[in-house]
Amino acid sequence: MDQKAYIKEVSKYLKCSASKKKEIEKQLESDILTAMEKGEDFTQICGRMGTPKELAGEFNENLSEEELKGAKRKKAYRMIAVIAGILAVLGILGYWLIPKPISIEENPVFDKERIEIRAKAVILALDMGDYETLQSEYAQEKMKPHLSREAMEQAKRNIGDDWGRQISLGNVYMTGIRQKGEEYVAVQVNVGYENANVTYTLSFDTEYKLIGLYMK
Repeated sequence: MDQKAYIKEVSKYLKCSASKKKEIEKQLESDILTAMEKGEDFTQICGRMGTPKELAGEFNENLSEEELKGAKRKKAYRMIAVIAGILAVLGILGYWLIPKPISIEENPVFDKERIEIRAKAVILALDMGDYETLQSEYAQEKMKPHLSREAMEQAKRNIGDDWGRQISLGNVYMTGIRQKGEEYVAVQVNVGYENANVTYTLSFDTEYKLIGLYMK
């Protein structure tokens, strides 16, 4: 470690303002130069002054209360700035991740009539137990494993053992959703059966493929 590196290392451990650090750096530079002019080599000077951390500790002990408080304030401000930056990034990310509703009427990606037809077709396939058609014609690839006969029959049993035949089908409510840069539409339909009332929540992607199904 040479003279400049030693002084720089000492400065790193100082708990004071930038102007005070410069003052101490100049003082150190002057003291080292004076000692070398008197015949001491740099190794001896370092041995006498101590390690950069030790020497900085001595300077810190002699700093005024005002100087120490000022340094703490600046450190706190830096921390606040860093935290604020992190929160800003998280805020942007959160905004991107949070689903945002989009009016179907204002969104040319989806056709309301086609969505309604598709939703009713999915419910009909469920009523008929035609899970093969549900998987092959209506579902997105990733959704297919969740639409097996076993999975769907279990989902139905969670609501009731015997729903009976369908006796009424309510209005089809829908809303567009934008999330993670992608768009899809969420549909809700209340259906009356002889022995149960079921609310279907269905989600379709821009190709009108089923990507979500929930019954309660």
